[in-house]
Amino acid sequence: MKPEAAVAMFREMVRCNHPIYYFRLSPTLELQESDIPKPKTFMIILRKAGILESIARNGIHGPTVITDQSGLTWITDADSSREIHMFGPIFPTQFALYSYLQSRLEESIKRKSDTRLHEKQMLDILANLPVIHSTLYEQYVLILHYLLQGETLQPESIRYLPQKAAVLPNKDQQIDRMKMYQTEQAILAELSGRRINEEKISALLADGGFLQPYTEDLLLNGKIAITIFATLCAREAIQSGIEPELSLTVADRYIQKVFGARTVGVLRSIRKELYKDYGERIREKQARRQYAPQIERAIGFIDTHLRSSLTLQDVSKHVGLSPNHFSARFHHETGKTFSGYLREERLKKAALELRTTDSTIEKIAETAGFSARAAFDKSFLKQYGKTPAEYRRTT
Repeated sequence: MKPEAAVAMFREMVRCNHPIYYFRLSPTLELQESDIPKPKTFMIILRKAGILESIARNGIHGPTVITDQSGLTWITDADSSREIHMFGPIFPTQFALYSYLQSRLEESIKRKSDTRLHEKQMLDILANLPVIHSTLYEQYVLILHYLLQGETLQPESIRYLPQKAAVLPNKDQQIDRMKMYQTEQAILAELSGRRINEEKISALLADGGFLQPYTEDLLLNGKIAITIFATLCAREAIQSGIEPELSLTVADRYIQKVFGARTVGVLRSIRKELYKDYGERIREKQARRQYAPQIERAIGFIDTHLRSSLTLQDVSKHVGLSPNHFSARFHHETGKTFSGYLREERLKKAALELRTTDSTIEKIAETAGFSARAAFDKSFLKQYGKTPAEYRRTT
């Protein structure tokens, strides 16, 4: 599809929901086309905010979200001729919109009378800009990329320029702590329920009451929020009967992943997997009949040592039983052999790594306790009906 047709189709699709303005820039960042009133003034805003400099320095290579420190946000991508197509500005939250308008109004009052009329016209334009949550504008930028390049990508592929949060509350603006608490309690209530209502959880996690602008770094804000989230989930899991050592170890694993993440999209995937992981553990605990304390301890020990060269002798010694007695008792209570259970749990761990990390399959196989890639592929295919490579591509 030609870029002109792709852009026309995208504009038609998006404007059914939101009135988003369009900018087309040359590879040298000269304005070629725009439908926003006073486009040259907005180009000055882009330049003063450092956005054009950021584009020049980093380039536009795939779907990109650009946000300046005041909260103005654009979605953008380049076509095959390197022309840049930008849609915006938009605001990611109502708070960002109000803060920006307030700051611009204060600046306007200080200006001379001959420029205040121009400023009022700008404020009128800004006041009518749409507020679009990140979940939706990320979908928009992925659609734009597909239309321009014919390539289907996941949210993890979206780039952010620069990695800055939209707005920080100033000393006169207090974070709504009660809203944060209520959101957290609602999330934890869903976590320990019999079934997860994914739509409700998505809405809760998207709510501004959970993710707060702790710093000016958008990526760091996400890491702080998910670390807090992991701690809350671990605490809820312990209260639901999960062994404390196991619950805290699971949280530590995810926190390590969080601080190794390089994009907000990856953080979102980690958060989703973290919540799903704890939810499944809690429901498994609730659903199964109560195991004997020694078998419960054994399961917790296995789960916290999946990366080790674990043997039947190691686990039986940990729970104070002979290997033969432990093996028979474990099979009787769980319905699985020790080796079968260990292999199944290691493959679950491997599946999680495939979904949430970019580690090589060989490294994941080694971590899962397989000395050869072929043996890992065979076991994985038997349990999941797909090879590890197929599973990673389709999940």
